[in-house]
Amino acid sequence: MNHRGSVVQSDRERDRQVKRLEYLQLPSLQEYMLIEQDTVEVEVFRRSDSWRPSYYYWGDMVVLESVGLSLSVESIYERVRNEDVGRLLADK
Repeated sequence: MNHRGSVVQSDRERDRQVKRLEYLQLPSLQEYMLIEQDTVEVEVFRRSDSWRPSYYYWGDMVVLESVGLSLSVESIYERVRNEDVGRLLADK
């Protein structure tokens, strides 16, 4: 792994561990979403589901209940250009 890869990995770990604990302390937070940049995967955590993750992939709709918004995973990745998105677009 190159230096940039190790920095990205450490940022991901910080987002998943340290920031998550900080977010859970916010009484007004109802849900939050993590979007992978290298693969097509969206993870949504909801207070109403005891902060258990829900995973969304290409072809799925993500519903953000706290703001009444539905987004397709394709629309989330609309402007992303990586190997995973390229392969999925080619398969369309």
